[in-house]
Amino acid sequence: MTSSDVDQTMHRMNPQLGPEEWSKVFDRLARELPPTGQRRVMVIGGVAMALGYKSRRTTGDADVILAPEIAEEVLAAAEKIAPEFSLPPDWMNQKALEANLIRPPVGPGRAVFETSSLVLEVPAPEHMLAMKVARYAGDTDIGDAKILWHLLHLDDVEEVWTRIGGLVPVAKQSVARDNLQALWEDIHEPP
Repeated sequence: MTSSDVDQTMHRMNPQLGPEEWSKVFDRLARELPPTGQRRVMVIGGVAMALGYKSRRTTGDADVILAPEIAEEVLAAAEKIAPEFSLPPDWMNQKALEANLIRPPVGPGRAVFETSSLVLEVPAPEHMLAMKVARYAGDTDIGDAKILWHLLHLDDVEEVWTRIGGLVPVAKQSVARDNLQALWEDIHEPP
């Protein structure tokens, strides 16, 4: 097996999907769920950037925040449809929440997908930026953070911290504050 064969096999096992593909995945998930009412799912991370913030970015999983009363049903349906899209069984997960990278948003987000059985929402840019600077793990998070920073229409790092600091989990606030400063410097670095 050549390295190209290995790369193709790995891509099939963990594909990196863009906005159009994720829309198809969620449409299929909505059809898998019983038509007994709408389940509200907060998407965060790469899927939120792709569907809610028009980033052309790709990702291989969907980080979500689920209410306990729907988590088991939605995650089971997601696992069931995974093979249809060559996704791993845990393609939909709550790992970011479990890793304490984000505080659950209070109230509904902005809907980016809606059917009779499933509504996907994204948090406000402030909430997403708080998560990104709490994690800040590589070029993808930095690129996402730059997009979100610009959506706030603020140029002062202290003003941005005032808007997002309380959204960062307490244990991550010091590192997030440092990451926000590094982001500001990167954005304002002379060409």
